[in-house]
Amino acid sequence: MNNVDGRSPRRGRGNQPRASERSERRPRFAKPIAVVPCRGTGNRRRTSTDSLSSLAPSGPQRRLDAIPGRRSFHSLALGWLPKPFRGELPSKSESDRPLDLLRMISSLMLIGLLGLPIGAQENGPTDSTSSRQPSSPADGNSATGKEKLDFYRSRLREHRLFVEGRGDKPCELIEDPLIRWDNPISQNADGMMFLWTDRGRPVVVTNGFFNVSSRFWGRVFASLTDRPIEMKHGDQSFWKPQRSGSPLKPLDDAKPPADKPAARLVQMRNIAKEFQVICNWGGKGKSDWQMRLLPTPLYRYQALDDGIVDGALFGYIQSGPEAVLLVEARQTPTGLEWQYSTSRCTTYRIRFVRQDKAVADYPHIDEWVNTDSFYPLHVPLKDYPFGNPFEKAKPTPSK
Repeated sequence: MNNVDGRSPRRGRGNQPRASERSERRPRFAKPIAVVPCRGTGNRRRTSTDSLSSLAPSGPQRRLDAIPGRRSFHSLALGWLPKPFRGELPSKSESDRPLDLLRMISSLMLIGLLGLPIGAQENGPTDSTSSRQPSSPADGNSATGKEKLDFYRSRLREHRLFVEGRGDKPCELIEDPLIRWDNPISQNADGMMFLWTDRGRPVVVTNGFFNVSSRFWGRVFASLTDRPIEMKHGDQSFWKPQRSGSPLKPLDDAKPPADKPAARLVQMRNIAKEFQVICNWGGKGKSDWQMRLLPTPLYRYQALDDGIVDGALFGYIQSGPEAVLLVEARQTPTGLEWQYSTSRCTTYRIRFVRQDKAVADYPHIDEWVNTDSFYPLHVPLKDYPFGNPFEKAKPTPSK
């Protein structure tokens, strides 16, 4: 087809329009275009809004998305967004399209989902605070879950924990459970782990559950400190270990703690991965079972009064926590260094292994007294108000 003057239109390679013809089809902007010099790439046109999508070569350069079957990375990345996100001003007819609204909502949802973990990782511990992420088959949002949580809290509040040398001020009970769990095989239901802290540092961890078959409330108390402690129920002594629970040990072969909290969190996770926890439940087979590490710390803290710049409590579980590990970045005369301590949360045998070397071995316990650093206790509870959570609901008969 010829033009008015009789000449045939000139085309580039691939029978495509020339650059001058293509430039006429570029989107129009509400504001005038300013020419901004860019070193090494020639002049580029840019709107005053500095939108990435408005950058376009000023010379007769060929765009990749003008070639049949080819699209540039920029157009692929921004093509699915509505035009306000691409720096283009939609016309009245396009602004009323419901598709643009759906794209805008989906993009905002995607940005929100991607942004949450980043912010959570950047936040480090603050003095006497923690970051906890309880996980459970029953998250406690239902009315029954809240009633169970209040049931356990009211009984734990009757106990007060004291650290020797700290005066008459009791330790703080963290009333939000570190983790909630169930074990249908062992018939242990409504498991919850709680923590007492002294000036921000973990001191005692307790793991409670209700055994459906034997109708008792099981609790275990484990000391996480090398200081003498005493727990009282009312005015009477309830638990007073005669020896320290978890002495700290240095990690000489570990890299020094990083300066930033987010980097230290990565280091502490990697240190926890170096430990393997093996539990032997006894019985005829006496099989060894390796526990699974929870990658997210049960509790993260900072206690500057004790020289603890950063610390994390990790759990090793089968269904509930069977053992815990403390990893701390402590201030020493030579600078910051990593230290750790281990503790059991079960009466079965527990072994900690690091780099093919056993670093802690806790034997099986058949009898226990309230003078040991680990104190399990079974309290008969015949009138458990929440029944058997493992019972399957009976189907409603059809009419």
